[in-house]
Amino acid sequence: MKLTAPRVARSRQLCLGALGAPPWLYDRMKFTTPILLWCAIGCGRHETQKADSSVGATNTNTKSISTLPIRWPNDKDRYQPGRLDSLRAMTPKCSQAPAVITNDSIGSLRPSLTLTEVSAICPTAAALWDWGDEGIPEPALFVRVGESLIELTLEDTLPNSRVTQVRTQDSTLRTSAGFGVGSRFVELAKVLGAPHLEEGECVLYVNFDLAVGLSFRLDMPNAEDLCEKIPGIARRNEWSKLPLGTRISEVVLYRPAAGA
Repeated sequence: MKLTAPRVARSRQLCLGALGAPPWLYDRMKFTTPILLWCAIGCGRHETQKADSSVGATNTNTKSISTLPIRWPNDKDRYQPGRLDSLRAMTPKCSQAPAVITNDSIGSLRPSLTLTEVSAICPTAAALWDWGDEGIPEPALFVRVGESLIELTLEDTLPNSRVTQVRTQDSTLRTSAGFGVGSRFVELAKVLGAPHLEEGECVLYVNFDLAVGLSFRLDMPNAEDLCEKIPGIARRNEWSKLPLGTRISEVVLYRPAAGA
């Protein structure tokens, strides 16, 4: 349901009021991306606390607040990721220690974790909706490990829903060999062997036999002009024809198929 102006105002009051914000802030504060993110984190925690409190009155063996699954805002249009800098600044840290990208994890975060498990690892994760390249909203959690921002996409919002991908566009995260966002494609190919191209929605991803579980999104110059050619480039695996300036724009961890 699309929120009307009065409903937006009322939602804002409920959210800010639940977080203990002063009344004068209600009308002066616009829903910029940082404020939306703050509300997504705070209101999710507030609703979880209310649910835990109501259940705890009749069951003393309920889970602690930190292990209860995180909740998503209902408005998928409004609660979308914004700029990387804003997300990083407003997302609370899960861990002070920096993380390293491996073939199957970034720190303690990996594909196949359940929402309940992620909630226990990082109860302050920000729940937003990522519309991706194809314009289909997916439930996503944004967490900060050290100074780095990480996104987890999930199959659903249920407690047992699993993480399908762990992604980052943050150049502060690197592999043990020093590769990450901003690295040149040709440098990866020298170390990780023969590339295998896959197409997305007007984008290319590359996988390597020596890095099963990792996929790298390519940031190609003039990518929009190449949109119609990308399916053919991927199908023929014409990686040698990619521009020399092609760099990595995103690192994606996925769960390899059985036997891969």
